[in-house]
Amino acid sequence: MTKRNTTTNDLLDAIESIKTTMATKDDLKGFATKDDIKSIRSEMATKDDFKEFAKKSDLKQFATKDDLKKFGTKDDLKKFATKDDFKDFAKKEDLKSFATKDDLNGFMTKDDLDASESRTSAQILEILEFMRDNLATKDDQNSLKDELYGAMGEMEHRILDAIDDKLADLKGDLIVVMRKGDYKLGELIDLLRSKKVITDKEAKRLRILEPFPKS
Repeated sequence: MTKRNTTTNDLLDAIESIKTTMATKDDLKGFATKDDIKSIRSEMATKDDFKEFAKKSDLKQFATKDDLKKFGTKDDLKKFATKDDFKDFAKKEDLKSFATKDDLNGFMTKDDLDASESRTSAQILEILEFMRDNLATKDDQNSLKDELYGAMGEMEHRILDAIDDKLADLKGDLIVVMRKGDYKLGELIDLLRSKKVITDKEAKRLRILEPFPKS
């Protein structure tokens, strides 16, 4: 009897300890009763109705929003080139007329041109220095011009003097030759007149034709 009373007291104590957490009739007023369920039972889904729906395990193969973040959107695709954008670019056939690296092997590079330019500049500088040291300046040309004019003037006088001398000699020689001819012509006229080949009048006319006619 004592044991039974102890059990009852323990049960009452347990009920009293959870009494504050237990729902009252007032708390259950908003919940559905068996009668409420009976009235909408035909509208409620059963286990069989859920068979057609996907389970969580079935959704594992589908992409989530996080999975889609690494993919490009339509806006991201706008920055990529389309087929129309490639219409203006050169095709392989268009590139056939252009030179390849092998074609350029025989041409000078920029370094070659720089080296050649340096050599050319050094050669030009050397030529300029040679011209400065060896070619005549304007003053040298003026001095040479004066010397040439002086030499030409002196040579002109010498040539004229020589010509005058030669002409004088030639004139003397011609006079000598002409006097000889005049003498011979006179002798011939006298001979013809003495032989009565020509008359005195004809002889006189011939004397007028002598280079040095006698008075």
